[in-house]
Amino acid sequence: GSFMMSYINMSMKMDGIIKDSSDVSEDDYFSNSNYMMAPKTMEKNVHMLGAMYGVSNKFTLMAMIPHISNQMTMIKKMGRSHVESDSTSIGDMRLTSLFKLSENEDSTFIMGIGLTLPTGEINQKKDGANLAYGMQTGSGSYALNFVSTYTRGVKSWQFGAQIDIK
Repeated sequence: GSFMMSYINMSMKMDGIIKDSSDVSEDDYFSNSNYMMAPKTMEKNVHMLGAMYGVSNKFTLMAMIPHISNQMTMIKKMGRSHVESDSTSIGDMRLTSLFKLSENEDSTFIMGIGLTLPTGEINQKKDGANLAYGMQTGSGSYALNFVSTYTRGVKSWQFGAQIDIK
């Protein structure tokens, strides 16, 4: 019968080009590929709002909806000018049911199954052209999700691991 709300902020920033584990210059990138543009920087910021409802001590329902902002700078092969792109909107919503399979005084094992709903944008454009897939805020498809979580307490420490398959 308990209800909980959560807010999570996640940020990511990437810059440059890496092949295997080495940095690659723009000149090397363009001379060794057929691409007309190269990535320079990309930033992603996600604000995630979540809600959980404990139906019982062993069964919980959860919903999460993200708000995603992307910014990307690309470099054109011809003239080496920069192209800026950005996209911002709601992402794909995720609904999950969680089942507590076991619990004792120092550990818990939880399994879950969920559904991702295509509520995010998949047709965001810049100057009339579709933005790349990575710049869209949605996937455009439904997906099943499986999650498994194990936590263990040792004295005043709490440890855990989670596997999330989409």
